[in-house]
Amino acid sequence: MNIKILEEYDDIENDIINISIINNIRQCQTVSLLMRYKVIIKRDDARGYDKYKETDEYKNKLNKY
Repeated sequence: MNIKILEEYDDIENDIINISIINNIRQCQTVSLLMRYKVIIKRDDARGYDKYKETDEYKNKLNKY
């Protein structure tokens, strides 16, 4: 599944939100995978991260810390 997600991210039409929906995983998991495989250096380098920061998932995660 990791390879599938990385291949999906190679398609510039896909962002972390689309990939997360397609694979039924949270956006933060997609971002973590991209970082683990050094596709991105910083979390906010991920394509679609600006949209992700507006989601309830992101806001709820911030409220936990």
